[in-house]
Amino acid sequence: AHGEVVRAKVGELVGLSVADSGSATPDWMVGVIRWMRIDDEGRIDAGIGLLARRSLAIGVSALDDAGNPMNDRRGILLSPLRSQESAIYSSLLTPGLFEREPASIQLTLPVDPHRWPSSACALTVNGAGIMESAGAYLRFALPPLDLPDEGLDSGEAEAPLAAVHSG
Repeated sequence: AHGEVVRAKVGELVGLSVADSGSATPDWMVGVIRWMRIDDEGRIDAGIGLLARRSLAIGVSALDDAGNPMNDRRGILLSPLRSQESAIYSSLLTPGLFEREPASIQLTLPVDPHRWPSSACALTVNGAGIMESAGAYLRFALPPLDLPDEGLDSGEAEAPLAAVHSG
């Protein structure tokens, strides 16, 4: 942005999206600034370490041993970089002030534009382990998520596809 003051520092998270991707919902990639340098003309170059090609903003709460929420925060689910299926999330970003060793974590997910059919849901995750602690954020490794199947059994899910292919 020419003429605008932009502040950033090494270690900060950044969201990246392809301009005019043609999709109603843009795909947001998430990365972290790994290095920055200023050239002789005052231009800034930055190296971004990509954390995920797809992400989903969610609500997240650490739960105590009795299952009671300790704090409500915003979080970001990240898909693995090498995943073939975009809607499977393998890690979670939270603010640095989030509980580091929660008994479990409650995730509140909106409708997922990368998974169809999809509806808003809440689920509890046990066994999340901290992967990275970078001060401003924490990154947790997640076990496989038990996302709802929207109540469709395999026969009902295939019926609309058969109708599309036959006509």
